[in-house]
Amino acid sequence: MFRKDVTPSGEPDKVTTIIGLGTEIKGNIKATGGMRIDGRVEGEIHLEGDLVVGEEGVVEAAVKTRNITIAGELRGNVEATGRIEIVSTGRLLGDIVVSALIINEGALFDGNCQMRQAASGERGRRKDSHLARAEVAASSAPTGTKTE
Repeated sequence: MFRKDVTPSGEPDKVTTIIGLGTEIKGNIKATGGMRIDGRVEGEIHLEGDLVVGEEGVVEAAVKTRNITIAGELRGNVEATGRIEIVSTGRLLGDIVVSALIINEGALFDGNCQMRQAASGERGRRKDSHLARAEVAASSAPTGTKTE
């Protein structure tokens, strides 16, 4: 039933932990992989991977994760290195620090939001390319012409 030769993947892109409907956890959770919560969690959650709060999920916790999708309810402060998405059935009550925020119609967000630059190079590449175009435009503009 339980094989000793199998090690947890720890891959942040895969859901490696599921907290099912009817399950309640009080305490601190730390994991390297992704997690889906359809039950109830109170405490703190630290994930290297992504977190999904299902429609029936209720989380009352301080959360640190990469990306989070909320379809249920989350009460607590959230710090995400990537993005937070609140789908139409989702409720987020707490302050957040995030690189990208998506709030679908019908969703609820009640808190403060602090935006920061994405940790990945993607946003940096887009910014560099935008600056390069602006510098080219400024250098080729006639003298006395303002460029923005």
